[in-house]
Amino acid sequence: MILILAFIIIAALTAIVAAFLFMSSNQLKATAYDTSAKKAFWAAEGGIEAVIYNLKYNPTYVSGHSFPLTQTDTYGYATYSVTITKAGAAYPYTFTITSTGTHKGIQSVITKSVLLSAPAVQGAYGVTAGTITVNKDWNETGFGGI
Repeated sequence: MILILAFIIIAALTAIVAAFLFMSSNQLKATAYDTSAKKAFWAAEGGIEAVIYNLKYNPTYVSGHSFPLTQTDTYGYATYSVTITKAGAAYPYTFTITSTGTHKGIQSVITKSVLLSAPAVQGAYGVTAGTITVNKDWNETGFGGI
């Protein structure tokens, strides 16, 4: 009788330990997924910011490229791919910037609209920044939502 009771207790403890191991394993996977999602999001955001910086401070960025333009780069351990489209034949230009950040197969896509009213100008004392307005409404989609 005691042997059967001991077996039942050991089986119950084994089941409890197995359940905790399963939960712990799932938590680790969820944490890794969340970390990758955040890295993908910030890579996409970094791509957007790189384009905005070039629009604002690089005098030849608009005139030196044909649009739509696609750029890809690495941001830490994640990558981003940015597609820039331009609307308008003369200033002010409206740019739609769509950036896709990827980290370990998880993607995050951000789209922002930017109005460039005046170009950056290279002067004798450096670059005068262009006049830029970033639309505060932006769209973020993909698995990398935070």
